[in-house]
Amino acid sequence: DLSGGMKKRAGLARLIVYRPSILLYDEPTTGLDPITAQQINELIVQIQSELKSTSIVVTHDVHSALFIGDRLALHKDGKIAYVAEPEEFLNIDDPIISFLKENLTHHPRAKKE
Repeated sequence: DLSGGMKKRAGLARLIVYRPSILLYDEPTTGLDPITAQQINELIVQIQSELKSTSIVVTHDVHSALFIGDRLALHKDGKIAYVAEPEEFLNIDDPIISFLKENLTHHPRAKKE
């Protein structure tokens, strides 16, 4: 049996063999321990760079979104409520984003002022 992290890596390997220009990820770090989740995040960034591809990542993992994303979107009430670069995104005046920011720890983009 493969661990959760190994299954995620195998899925990524299957994905990149076709060298797509757009990569779609659905909760790539769900169920992983923090160290393995960060390894997957780093692998996603590496794949993006090497393939010169666009990645669309659906995740509830704010740390992953901030690490991977060049632009973040918040889905709220069935619509895309905001789209912004990470630093700008964290400064949007919205109760959900304020909650997310308050619960971030040890992330350089989420420095509390």
